[in-house]
Amino acid sequence: AWDAAQHLANTVGFIHAVPYQIIVDYLERPDGAIKALALGDVYLRNLSTFTPEDIETISDLLIADHALGQAMSDLLSMLSKTHYAPISYGRVAESIARLVAPSEKPKSMWSTTRNELKVSEGFLRQLTDVSTDPRHGTRTPVSAASNRRLSEMSWRLMDRYLHYRLKNGDLADDKFPILTE
Repeated sequence: AWDAAQHLANTVGFIHAVPYQIIVDYLERPDGAIKALALGDVYLRNLSTFTPEDIETISDLLIADHALGQAMSDLLSMLSKTHYAPISYGRVAESIARLVAPSEKPKSMWSTTRNELKVSEGFLRQLTDVSTDPRHGTRTPVSAASNRRLSEMSWRLMDRYLHYRLKNGDLADDKFPILTE
């Protein structure tokens, strides 16, 4: 239903050149009861190692670093845009790699990212491989189970990168084991 409503809004938006967005903030149950609805994922929230006390610190990073702010936007877009998650995975991984090694060529950029963030090649490859087709216009369906696993991996990668930034690149302690698939 959300997809159909968004397609209608996109049609009108195209004609008017206005990016209308559908907002579903409640639902009506068959018995007539109204229930508030908020998009979100408690499972992903519980993966984060940050707390509300970190909001100002992380906000300062996002405000000061446009590219990081955009990567965070891509990450959260997988929760608010249906079917966007596969695109998000690759964009988040690649954005973080470019943040870790901005002046390096792709092959060395990925190697540096793996070393600096303590992430396996397979972990990053899964995020980028699943996003290749949809980022290039081929909307290949991804199963709910795969989306759950890949969403978790993207979330953990962003969490790891934020720690990397806040610790000035020092992820040496035992709190940061290698992220593997």
